[in-house]
Amino acid sequence: MPLEFNERPIPQINYITNTTQFVDIPRDRNIRRIVMRFVINVTTTATPPTYTEDNILNVIKKIRILQNGNDVKMNTPSRMWFYVEQYEKGTQPRFVAPTSSASTTADAEVCLIADFAQRRQDEDDISALLPARRFASLRLEIDWGGTTDLATANAPTINSASRCIIEIREVTGEEEITVGNDSKVRSIDELDFIDLREAIVTQPIDSNHSSFDNDTLKSNVIPAPAIIYQQALMVRDQTAPWGVKSNALVTDIKVQKEVGRPRNILQRTFFSLFGEIKVEYQIETSVTGFIYIDWKDKLRYGLENTGNEGDVKYRFLTAGFVSGQNIDIFTRSEATPFAKLA
Repeated sequence: MPLEFNERPIPQINYITNTTQFVDIPRDRNIRRIVMRFVINVTTTATPPTYTEDNILNVIKKIRILQNGNDVKMNTPSRMWFYVEQYEKGTQPRFVAPTSSASTTADAEVCLIADFAQRRQDEDDISALLPARRFASLRLEIDWGGTTDLATANAPTINSASRCIIEIREVTGEEEITVGNDSKVRSIDELDFIDLREAIVTQPIDSNHSSFDNDTLKSNVIPAPAIIYQQALMVRDQTAPWGVKSNALVTDIKVQKEVGRPRNILQRTFFSLFGEIKVEYQIETSVTGFIYIDWKDKLRYGLENTGNEGDVKYRFLTAGFVSGQNIDIFTRSEATPFAKLA
């Protein structure tokens, strides 16, 4: 039979302040997409709140997908996830800001999507499906925050009605594949899929750095060995509790192969790269302090980080240093392909 798609809800994840909550993902079919609609129900005080930058995104501290108990498929803050989606899909994900009215109860919302595909807007792309039935367990986890993540003054109450509503898009059927000169029809349950992994690391800014040659802030490109497909950088100032995104702290960016004879892979000023990606990804408004790098676009097959960790490094030039500034680095990479079913 041809490919068939099925979309359905699964149990929601309820909000409990400053805890990790989870739901087991059904494992009877391959999964193309997980849609997460976060509803944050708040009640404001008699004095309007002062919200943090990105407000409800800070309450959704981390989103994780775990395979077989402790194998991390995805592990990313919703704040980073939101902006990566915006650049990759050319528009801001649905976002309803929390109310600023006094003594009011209302919902804020954000919708985030986990796509298991290389071409995320191509519904027929099954190259990186999540083969759920191959796992002994499959879990979606959310690290919830609290009111101090949401507001810096006159914080509203985050009510127990807050939750994450989850729907999945599943795929079954057969696909025609070419082996040598022959074409065969095989169940997609028998195919190998690209094992995409998504993670984030945080590089603290420790001082002002002014020279790539002898005064630079280094950060390993990870994971290794792997092929790096996409990365994103979010530069955050020290403002509590999460840090305001800033264009003023990183002035130049370099990616360099460090082993053997050093090879320059990318060297750009922050603002030239920042300006370029706005038109390249057709974003309505550039996101302050955010850089998106599609290595498949720049290097055709991706950034080969196939040696040891530290063989390829980021190098940053920085200015305006004070304690508490950070660079968050998001990475989507290819791990070892899944084995075929026995």
